[in-house]
Amino acid sequence: MFEKEGLYPYKIQGDNTLFSEYAKYGHYLFYENNKGEQFIIQINQPIRRQYLRYLTATLLGKPELASWSEYPEYEKLSLAVTKVNEYVESNKLKI
Repeated sequence: MFEKEGLYPYKIQGDNTLFSEYAKYGHYLFYENNKGEQFIIQINQPIRRQYLRYLTATLLGKPELASWSEYPEYEKLSLAVTKVNEYVESNKLKI
């Protein structure tokens, strides 16, 4: 999912590694899937603001939901994240 955009996730192994990995990578995205697995994705290129929100909305086929100013409702985004996680699991996609 992230790799096609040149972003490669690193799985965090335990609670304390987040801070040590942040120091190593600098700019990053933090991602936690519905299994509770946590990932750091190093940012080595410019990405759009609200990238994960944009990616979720795009995968759902509703890119208009990526606009925070037009669709600020947390509940909609939370439901979208749940649907994307279900899609990833059901299609055995690697994240």
